[in-house]
Amino acid sequence: MLSNEVYTSLRQRLLTGELLPGQMINRRDIAEELGTSTAPVLEAMKQLEFDGYLETIPRRGTLVKTITKEDLIGNYIARIGFECMAVRMSVVSGSLLSRADHLRTLAQAEAEYRTAYGPSFEAWTADSEYHIALVEACGNARLIDEYHRIALPNLFYRQHYVMRDQPHTSADDHIRLTEDLLTVSSPDEAEKRIRAHISGGVLSISELLGD
Repeated sequence: MLSNEVYTSLRQRLLTGELLPGQMINRRDIAEELGTSTAPVLEAMKQLEFDGYLETIPRRGTLVKTITKEDLIGNYIARIGFECMAVRMSVVSGSLLSRADHLRTLAQAEAEYRTAYGPSFEAWTADSEYHIALVEACGNARLIDEYHRIALPNLFYRQHYVMRDQPHTSADDHIRLTEDLLTVSSPDEAEKRIRAHISGGVLSISELLGD
């Protein structure tokens, strides 16, 4: 098994909660489970640590990262920068309009998951897919690649940091956001809408978790 296959397998376990914050990760045990040598497991674990899923503590070993309030807020702030720039580019090029039907479909799917399951892995996954699609509309490969690096860890953070659904959110948030973005008259207006949308999440996290 190649290291990227091990990486994908371990990341899926992290995202779905099969591996929990603070849990030790033994590369020999993982290698035995996956039927591979320890070399690709070690390489995959190093990449997962770089991506923010794992952490190595001297004299203890490697374990699933314990998520802090700072991790959550820092990730949201990084998203603001990427998403604001991506939406500006999409409005200028007109590519946002060409993705309208796709964005509406994703927004509706998320609303249905949120209504059915509340603050759940299914709803958060749908939320992440919507924002990824919003960024992908800009068409800039480098920006998209970099955004992918923070989008999945954001899903991991939300899955593992004990949170209730943020009070400012509703099932149709992205439905309304999509229509707003499709009718704005300038990239400045589009950026304003995205900034307000994501900043609401930052503020509600601060209120929920306290100082």
